Amino acid sequence: MSLPPKGRGLRVLSQSQANVSVIVTNDKAGFEVDKLRESLPADDTVLVREKSGKGLFNRVLSSLGIINKEENGLNNRRASTSVLPDDYLYIKETKTPPIPLVNFNLLGAFNDGTTTHPDFDNDILNYSYHIQARNPENLANVFKTIGGERVFCRLANHLIGLVGMVPMPTEVIYLASYYLNHTIANNPFELKDLEILALAAVQLAAKAERQGGFVRNLGYRVNMSEINRYELQILKTISFKVLPTTTIQFMRILFPTVCVAPAPGTCQESQSIQGTQSSWLFAKFLSQLLLTNTTLANLSSALQAGVVMKLVTHLSGRDCWTDVHFAILQEDASKYEENINILCRLLLVARENQHIYEIYTRNEKIVEKIVQQRMKFLIERAKQAAHVSMYEKRKVEFRDSL
Repeated sequence: MSLPPKGRGLRVLSQSQANVSVIVTNDKAGFEVDKLRESLPADDTVLVREKSGKGLFNRVLSSLGIINKEENGLNNRRASTSVLPDDYLYIKETKTPPIPLVNFNLLGAFNDGTTTHPDFDNDILNYSYHIQARNPENLANVFKTIGGERVFCRLANHLIGLVGMVPMPTEVIYLASYYLNHTIANNPFELKDLEILALAAVQLAAKAERQGGFVRNLGYRVNMSEINRYELQILKTISFKVLPTTTIQFMRILFPTVCVAPAPGTCQESQSIQGTQSSWLFAKFLSQLLLTNTTLANLSSALQAGVVMKLVTHLSGRDCWTDVHFAILQEDASKYEENINILCRLLLVARENQHIYEIYTRNEKIVEKIVQQRMKFLIERAKQAAHVSMYEKRKVEFRDSL
């Protein structure tokens, strides 16, 4: 709320709670209280605190009928002040209930909310770092500088700890991982810098997803100016391309193009909204399932999104995947078919294999609803990927914290 100009003997002291302004007055203020009150938002509840005893004396006189209530300069409308100090008075009641603020901690920038299974996100992150540590082609030259492969893998646990301190949208942990990996791979860093760099990565990811600020208690031991300096270095490293970095980001771009909503207010609209939500949840499930397989986890984010979205359109009965979608992703269409076969086989195996059974059961209702529509299609495509090795060992243990 922007503060109004100060009047003689008047000032707005604070905004003690939502939609509440506090005015401090003295006996010289006169009727400038009303003028200042009018400059405040119409739906604000205004509290007055008097610095002298004259206001209290006037209220006593007005209650005895010796002076008019209007001469007192204060409105006689009162409300309960049980939670406020005794020298506060309501001089104007709230006319309209305040509009509740959006809780950006629970919503991503695209309203797909926080993950329903954060443990699986943590598992994916550990798995991803483990693969990179075993195949450090792009990080080999910096591993010695930051303390070796083990320290690099422990960064996953550090990121998980940071993101787990407060509710975060789905993509924060993946975006932070992306920012951190690219910055380490392209800049010289020492071991002592990694903690602050991870904080900066989480800060930038939270800003991108929530379109809001950073939760300061994550970096309470670190100078914020130092975190901001590392954040700027991350931005320079990724050429200021903050969002289009992960699978779900590409899916967000593609999904509106494959879901055409009917006219508002119709029966078809409500069915379409329900179907769209189911398809989106199914797409997110497939993208997470995809990351459990080494073959598919090594694909680019854009290609992963294309594989997921094309399969979703087939299984949900929307055969509207066109060349435009390939153009958006800037990927060769010939790369999709084999990877779709692998994902189909992985989806069928997920319903029975204990390796990813817990992942499946969290989404069982949505998955079964969509899979049953085209089971024959799934089986035929899965047979074509029978020669592909589906899993690698995923046992990752980190005893130390960064």
